[in-house]
Amino acid sequence: MTPFLGIFKKELKVAFTTPVAYVVFFLFALISSAIFWSQLRDYERLVQRSKHIEDAEFLAQLNFNDVILSELFINVQIIFIFLLPILTMRVFAEERKQKTMELLMTTPITTGTVVFGKYAAMLAVLVCLIALLFVYPIILTMFGESSINASVVDWNTCLLGMLGVFLCAVTFSAVGFAFSSFTDSQIVAALITFFMLLLLWFLGGASASVHGVVGDVLGFLSPLNHIQNFAKGVLHIGDVVYYLSMATLFLVVAYRAVEGQKWA
Repeated sequence: MTPFLGIFKKELKVAFTTPVAYVVFFLFALISSAIFWSQLRDYERLVQRSKHIEDAEFLAQLNFNDVILSELFINVQIIFIFLLPILTMRVFAEERKQKTMELLMTTPITTGTVVFGKYAAMLAVLVCLIALLFVYPIILTMFGESSINASVVDWNTCLLGMLGVFLCAVTFSAVGFAFSSFTDSQIVAALITFFMLLLLWFLGGASASVHGVVGDVLGFLSPLNHIQNFAKGVLHIGDVVYYLSMATLFLVVAYRAVEGQKWA
């Protein structure tokens, strides 16, 4: 067994043998279900209103993807701001607190193997978490009705939305990795990660009130402005670059922090 695979399996075992992951999964399912139900009710109200005022054109333009799934994918980012810091807080902080990080650093395992082995395990957990979202388009497909005998769900748009959600989770978890590597307190790691993600989120609103190059930069740094294209079924290379570059940046920070402990 290679060191990378050993760390990967060990992290997965820890993730699924402790209650933290199950609590996060439960909260994610509960909150996303509440959002889905709320959007479904909004769709029903829009349909009833358009029928009442006999606006056939507006009714024809209504679809599940725009009113329900797109909004769900956008709101999932907000859920991640609260839940992903909980998932990532223990990754390095627990190792530092239990003094096992020093032992790990004295073994003939490279820092990259440690960081990316742990990160690969986190991505596997995130895939399982995001897979829960497939329940909602499946429900719409099973029980939704279409006048043209086609699926009420545009699966191409849906899958692009899922991709955007996954890339968002990749980035947010990298932020959590970076701050978990700086402290031996899981609470501190979770709080700092939460406030950093919240700051990135609010940059989107700040960019609207700032003009020029500064406003463009603030808008680009906000994840809010990048998930929207995915949610609408639009694949924009700039959005992919944003998520991957931000994830790389914070993983490099985590790598440097762990590497620094080796020589401390």
